[in-house]
Amino acid sequence: MDVKDVIDEIKLACLNAKDNKQETISILRLEAFLQKIQDDSERSSELRALDYQARIAYTTAKNNLAVAKFNIRGLSNAEMFKSVIDAGKDGLKSVLLINGGAVIALLGLIGAKAEEIKSIIPQLSVSLLYFGVGVALGALGFGLRYLSQFCYGLGKKKTNRYGDILLVLTVTIALVGFGMFCFALWLTYKIFSGM
Repeated sequence: MDVKDVIDEIKLACLNAKDNKQETISILRLEAFLQKIQDDSERSSELRALDYQARIAYTTAKNNLAVAKFNIRGLSNAEMFKSVIDAGKDGLKSVLLINGGAVIALLGLIGAKAEEIKSIIPQLSVSLLYFGVGVALGALGFGLRYLSQFCYGLGKKKTNRYGDILLVLTVTIALVGFGMFCFALWLTYKIFSGM
């Protein structure tokens, strides 16, 4: 109970006394009345303190929940980002592996059967060139992937934009690397099927 409530209570008691045609108030009844107001005031303070503590506990719990949700969302986004990075890395490894394997296989074939396939070696060198370009594109993709992550790591809006551009360029280079493999494979097939 605050001061205004006490004054309102006293005014109400005076009005009731007037309505009952009382012009005086007994001291004993006034003391009892004031004691009742004091008791109500103490209970009211305890209730306000409990209400205040309850609101603090509710607000704290609500804030803790919001922080936990934010942390979970952040962890989820971080894990998703890691999986995307790993998938991109695996794609670039594939470009390097298939093109590099084709280069090794063709060089091994040329080295082992040079006399027998002497007439198609110039044509195979074109396929070898495309496979080699695929390897170079895979290596370039790894470099651009690093630069892209570096730009994202800086955490600025402008560098994130550069990171996006480098990411698109890396994906494009990886796709071109796969395209080089497919084209060189088709060329090699044509060379051997026409033999």
